[in-house]
Amino acid sequence: MKKTSKKRKTYFGQDPEKEHSKNKKQSEFSSELIYSILEKTPHPLRLDDILRRAEVSRRSKKEVLSLLHELVEKGKITRQRGGTYSVSASLSHLKGRLAVQRSGAAFVTVSKEEFPQIKEDIYIPEHNLGDAWNGDIVEVILMPRPKANAHGIFNKRREGKVTRILERTHTALTVRLEEDANKQQLKHIKHLAEHAYLAKPTDSRFNFTVLIPLTEKFLQEITAENNQILKNGDLLEVRIENRLPSSLDTPLWLAFPQKFLGGQNKVSVQESITKISNNIPTEFPDDVLNEAENIALAEGFLKTEQERRTLRIPLEEGDTDLRDICLVTIDGEDSRDFDDAVFVEKTDQGYNLIVAIADVSRYVTPYSKLDKEAKHRGNSYYFPHSVEPMLPETLSNGLCSLRPDEEHRVMFAKISFGVRGQIKNTEFGQGVMKSKARLTYNAVQELYDAGRNNALVPAIAEEVGAMLFEAKELAEILIKKRHKAGSLNLEIPEQQCVIENDTMIALEKRPHFFAHELIEAFMVSANEAVAEFLHKKKAACLYRVHPAPAPERMQNLSVIFGQTSLAEILPAETPDKIGESAWLSQILNSLSSIRKIAEKNTNGHNAELENPKQNVTDDTDEHTHLASIAKNNYLAHRMILRAMMQARYSPFLDIHFGLASKCYCHFTSPIRRYADLMVHRSLKAELGLFDKNHSIFNPEYLENIADSCNEQERTAQTAEREVFRRLSCLMLEKSIGKTFKAVISGLSNFGVFAEMRENMAEGMIRMEKLGDDYFVYDETKQILYGERTGAEYRLGDEIDVQIEFVDITRLEIDLILMGVTPRKAKGRSTLFRNNKNENKNRQAKKYKSEKYQSKKTKSQRATNEKNAKNSKQNPKEKHSKQKRKK
Repeated sequence: MKKTSKKRKTYFGQDPEKEHSKNKKQSEFSSELIYSILEKTPHPLRLDDILRRAEVSRRSKKEVLSLLHELVEKGKITRQRGGTYSVSASLSHLKGRLAVQRSGAAFVTVSKEEFPQIKEDIYIPEHNLGDAWNGDIVEVILMPRPKANAHGIFNKRREGKVTRILERTHTALTVRLEEDANKQQLKHIKHLAEHAYLAKPTDSRFNFTVLIPLTEKFLQEITAENNQILKNGDLLEVRIENRLPSSLDTPLWLAFPQKFLGGQNKVSVQESITKISNNIPTEFPDDVLNEAENIALAEGFLKTEQERRTLRIPLEEGDTDLRDICLVTIDGEDSRDFDDAVFVEKTDQGYNLIVAIADVSRYVTPYSKLDKEAKHRGNSYYFPHSVEPMLPETLSNGLCSLRPDEEHRVMFAKISFGVRGQIKNTEFGQGVMKSKARLTYNAVQELYDAGRNNALVPAIAEEVGAMLFEAKELAEILIKKRHKAGSLNLEIPEQQCVIENDTMIALEKRPHFFAHELIEAFMVSANEAVAEFLHKKKAACLYRVHPAPAPERMQNLSVIFGQTSLAEILPAETPDKIGESAWLSQILNSLSSIRKIAEKNTNGHNAELENPKQNVTDDTDEHTHLASIAKNNYLAHRMILRAMMQARYSPFLDIHFGLASKCYCHFTSPIRRYADLMVHRSLKAELGLFDKNHSIFNPEYLENIADSCNEQERTAQTAEREVFRRLSCLMLEKSIGKTFKAVISGLSNFGVFAEMRENMAEGMIRMEKLGDDYFVYDETKQILYGERTGAEYRLGDEIDVQIEFVDITRLEIDLILMGVTPRKAKGRSTLFRNNKNENKNRQAKKYKSEKYQSKKTKSQRATNEKNAKNSKQNPKEKHSKQKRKK
């Protein structure tokens, strides 16, 4: 008799039409059925599992795969690593900003307040990005943690997949023309134009191709305006529209040309690329411009320069007349907006300081068109060759710019200091002033260098010169007092571009004078005085806060400094005992003193060589010892800077660690910072000049403003770094093969970063170029050392480098370390990698062997149990079975 098997239950239970289920065709199953199967399963399923549970023949595999792909495209289900599928709703859904690196790696940063359970950024593999771009606000799902790999190692970083683009940050991009579109690609746009170009974004973080339809009118405009024809390599600003079907290796998007930029060798072009890639607004809406012009017209400022100088502003109730006071502005050579003026007078009790700031809040009222645009921009964006102001030029360079010999409305802070710099009294108010001079840092420094009784600076009037020397006295007192309180005086030089006719001429360090420190000291004093006044009044205020470094960062500094000659100047007590600020200040002050002595000794040593007959004592050992400590000046300042937390705006009071201030805000630049404008409104409210109960002082509104200002400030910083990086590449393309003095500015497990002394441009020496050795990076000690040769590279080491290659698209400068032999193809690192791979293979074999042995043990146990069961059978049954087998 033929043995019949029991009927198997389906996944959904007993099916009355089960006899027909084995021969199902595509028409008999649907995506709803597949989704239902996945929804009812608590774990991901493979394709075979889905076929079996749906009782679908494997001959329908292609149809089922098609339906699965359709569900994935709709975002209903997710394909995970290993080819398994699960319902998207069962995974954790998060919202965050996507950041794509130039290497191709992508991460999503989520709000820690909204998703406190997420402790780190979520890694997004390239195949899980979909159509999301760098900077987009996206919805992601967290993928389940994968099981251990063949080596028994778990992937620690959580991975995710972009399921939805919530906000497209970039709609305009800069692209580089590569080639003419072919007939296949032109068929998509024949209704738009008969000719098109394929192009790639200049920012390598956008990994796709764009198809740009070009009309005859656009091409003729380029020829007429630029006296040239469009060609490969030219740059265009384009507006991205929609994705097109394509067989290219990268996605293809339709884009319409907005502006012809030309070749990439112009400074203005590189600045345009930076502005577009960072979404920096470059034009004001017409209604905003109209509002600004109407305000200036009402105030009588849309006139000639001569007419403005004769304009008299009437005093209003509560105004203070500052027109006869010797207030002056001190700014850079190329500054155009002068929003602060200073005056100092010496008294019997000490000094009086007046800081007058343009009264921007009078003209930019809450919720106006100007206010909304200023809030959107957050701050002005400064570039080497241009500026994108927070306010239209009618205000920023006109009505609110404290130009000499013109009357302007201001808010002011008057601070009375004692002879030691202690504050005796403060006064705040609004008034009218008339600047006596527009000075530059260079001119003021020339005056100080020339001396009080020297008339070598005729450009500065006698009255102004006398005031500036009294200002110098007060500034020196305030600077010394603040350093003693624990303020950090970090020496981080700035890069400066020399530009002529839109072309890079040179890169150099920006000169730093005492005049810079003088203005900074006065602005800090005014900011602190306003913050303390508002805090005592319990007024709403946007504070500028800067938290102390985390304890682990201070510990790392101690370890790194302890490995160098800086160990000799480390304070005897730990940071947690004397305070982080005092600990760091002691190091910086000691280092500054040693540097001055070392420089003096060096100059004296040079004089001895010029005058060998002069009687001198041999202090060579002491000189060498001090020089070895002073040599680590770069290391000390850079590592302290990296240990710092990021300063930010907040409606809640906290310390400003870097300035050693318990209460601080930004008051002095309302033309270029929206946070300062908010502080002006708060100050006016406490002075009875503005509505105290206005909705802008609502705590929730202030928090939103703080977050917005913080985000725009980071954008400005990112843009500033990018444009200098671009211009560095532009400049150094001409210097390939040249050698430069450099200092090691960073270490990593893939190479060494070096900053060239002459131009402050930073490049990278890849690990294989460091010599024929295997190098190990010790992050704790900030050392890169060779295992075979013992060669060491530390932050701050002076080296000679040669420029090997410059890639302006990826913003990379490749350097070669001079004086070493590059690693050979079969060097120590190759052997190490082979050994490492052998170890991995050995671990994998061991892991598989253990897994096999485990399975073998289970199989053997089952066989033994079966044999034991058979041995218990009676002889007749045993004989019957043997007979059937035969």
